[in-house]
Amino acid sequence: GSWTVNLAPVDEVAKDVVSLAFRFEATHPRTKADKATSEGGGFLDVFHIVNRCGDVEAQTLIEAVGASLKGGDGLSVAEDYQSWIQTVKKNPDNPLYTLSRWFESGLPKRPRFSSRREGWASDEKGRGATWPEVGVGDIQAHLAWLEAEGVN
Repeated sequence: GSWTVNLAPVDEVAKDVVSLAFRFEATHPRTKADKATSEGGGFLDVFHIVNRCGDVEAQTLIEAVGASLKGGDGLSVAEDYQSWIQTVKKNPDNPLYTLSRWFESGLPKRPRFSSRREGWASDEKGRGATWPEVGVGDIQAHLAWLEAEGVN
């Protein structure tokens, strides 16, 4: 049967989802043209989902990530956050469609972990990132921003 988990950044499921996204990005590098138009791609979106969902069936999140990795709508295919949320909001087939109200406030213009993410992406070489590299302090700062914005 299904089960529900609080997807705080320190939860095992959250760690696994972030690791999956890192591995995918590392083994499917974007071209220079992609990077020129990208706002951070899958990384920021995955962080945002992990930070924003709260209590949600783990299977919903896993299916959403899986659809994205297959080139469907979602995390790894949107050029920026706004295009991603517009896709989620208009496509009922996206597993995150019913969660779209959580995502509408968007991301801060310069999340503290964005520049560090660029470094990881170029260093990965397919090996996958480990959780300590993500920077728990940065994610906590992002959570504080969400709370200050009244997003829950």
